[in-house]
Amino acid sequence: MRNLFICTKPYQYLMCRLIVESYGYTNSELIVLNHFKGAHNFVNNLQNLKTWSRVYFVDDTAINEFSSKLTPIRKFFFYRNWQKLLPLCVESWDGYNNLYLAHEGVATEYGIMRKFYKQKKSVVMYEEGVGNYINVNEHQNLFERLLKEKSHLLGIPGNYLGRLRYVDKILIQRPYIITNDGHNPIREKVVQLPMPMSKFLLLDNIKEEMKKIFPELNNFLSQIKEVSKVSILLGESFNVGVSNYNKYMNKIINLTEQLSREADIILVKQHPGDNKKLELKNVTNKKIILVPKDLPIELLYIEASKKLKLLKIFTFGSTAVINLYNLFSNQCKINITMFIDKKLPDKYSKGISRFRKLVPKFGIKYSIISI
Repeated sequence: MRNLFICTKPYQYLMCRLIVESYGYTNSELIVLNHFKGAHNFVNNLQNLKTWSRVYFVDDTAINEFSSKLTPIRKFFFYRNWQKLLPLCVESWDGYNNLYLAHEGVATEYGIMRKFYKQKKSVVMYEEGVGNYINVNEHQNLFERLLKEKSHLLGIPGNYLGRLRYVDKILIQRPYIITNDGHNPIREKVVQLPMPMSKFLLLDNIKEEMKKIFPELNNFLSQIKEVSKVSILLGESFNVGVSNYNKYMNKIINLTEQLSREADIILVKQHPGDNKKLELKNVTNKKIILVPKDLPIELLYIEASKKLKLLKIFTFGSTAVINLYNLFSNQCKINITMFIDKKLPDKYSKGISRFRKLVPKFGIKYSIISI
């Protein structure tokens, strides 16, 4: 059985690898899309792994940016020409049996999904984040909102990820959140992921493989080796759009430091889609560590799975909050603080709104600080 996986960020790779490990797949190929800093180097690190029969790097930046700016009507005609979205590096699509991907809103993924559907082959979505669990239709314009509500009927991504007829199954960590909602249109498609992330990250072969893929991992794990109380600041992709980026981020870091006096260490994790260099200014606290952008913060669990007693998370609405909560909630005390910046443009508020809708369904409590 030959499988094709697609990922657009390092965390998605963890999901792809978890699926391969769980099902014992031996003939799988991977497409990495150029949606995060260092994606090309990441692919180079994957080339020699026995996990993948072949790894492709696809730079779809231009076409994805183009599609994201289209009006709903123009987007309809754009998606009708989905064949143009198929990567040329893949010589033949005929030999694959299954497709695994995360987010049908990415243009290249959409084209490949349509190809598999046309060939009557299985298309499986795996959990990407908050958007898998709730309605992502947050258009303020009534016309656009109605269009997105019905767009799945036209074969265009709409209000629930995975609602398109091209998707056969959706693998997620907490299917009950969807199946218990009688109004959720994708509840018949969701299935439990074949292995918990907590078990997957502690497998010996996976720990060794992660160290090969992420050269910075060994150094990172050594820095947290003796700590039991950790604070984490999780950046978002929209941080890169604020004015005076470094001044703004250092303000948030200083606030995080003030609220983390009991922590042994403070980890600052930029979003992998943040392409700006963060420079720590006026920071003398040696406890503050800048985590490499491409390193999934979930890998913290490899070293801290048994000794962490306190985890403080500061966020603008990152999906990683849910992942960290799932990993550590049975082990240590977790405090979550959400930063709300009312000066941010409305276009950045969608992710924040989704986060606030979803986290109560996981039983996650958090406090809010306006900045």
